[in-house]
Amino acid sequence: MKRILFALICLFIFTASIAQDPISVRTKSNGISDQSVQTLAFTHANIQVRPDLLLQDATLVVKGQRIVAVGVDIPIPKEALEIDVHGFYIFPSFVT
Repeated sequence: MKRILFALICLFIFTASIAQDPISVRTKSNGISDQSVQTLAFTHANIQVRPDLLLQDATLVVKGQRIVAVGVDIPIPKEALEIDVHGFYIFPSFVT
């Protein structure tokens, strides 16, 4: 019985020591912080800016984790990856 208890404790300590933080897994590559910032441009979307304002055929530009621009006929940065979301809706929300 003592051997089984000892084995379970050792297994618990081993698995707890190798567990990874999910946030660090998303932000690091090979132990080095990922410094690249990607710019995305969602085009031809229906964007609900406020409860009383819906922009149709609009563009949303996101750089890293920040919204850079929202609107109709806004310039798309050259480095942006353009994603056509024709007919889809984008709503404001809080994401943690």
